[in-house]
Amino acid sequence: MTASTHTCGTDRLAECVNILNLSDEDIVLNIQGDEPLIRPQMVLDLVSVFDDKNVYMGTLKKKIDIEEELSNPNVVKVITALNGDAIYFSRYTLPYERDGIKSPHYKHIGAYGYKTWFLLKYSKMQKTQLEQAECLEQLRVLEYGYKIRVKETKWQTVGVDTPEQIGQVEKELEKAGL
Repeated sequence: MTASTHTCGTDRLAECVNILNLSDEDIVLNIQGDEPLIRPQMVLDLVSVFDDKNVYMGTLKKKIDIEEELSNPNVVKVITALNGDAIYFSRYTLPYERDGIKSPHYKHIGAYGYKTWFLLKYSKMQKTQLEQAECLEQLRVLEYGYKIRVKETKWQTVGVDTPEQIGQVEKELEKAGL
């Protein structure tokens, strides 16, 4: 087991890297416990970001198809650059649609991949203002000037942050026959 003093999953994962004595270029995945509907294909989507040798951290996004997710602060939104790198993550709806110009909206899926050298570096970075304001630890990476590659997945998932979302997960499991 890992130390009980960790304040986030990243720190716990960094301890595991040290315990397992992984090499700098190994890829470590962090599938967060509040994402019980992660599918095997989503894991493959995440691993595929490392086909680009310049990527050292990756995560997933899914186009928002459910209108209620846009205004729900428990559904983290992400906007990305044309090359797929994250520009920003927020609990607020991004981007703002001024003058009625429509833009697709994407939610962030709580699954991360890291090269071990970057995970260890990241776990030593001090928390940042944006991270604390949004309560989103991935913003620390962006504030320090590093990149996060974001891969779109077609699979729907429901993160569990509230009792109501447990019911949503149960409905999704029923639909899937599980």
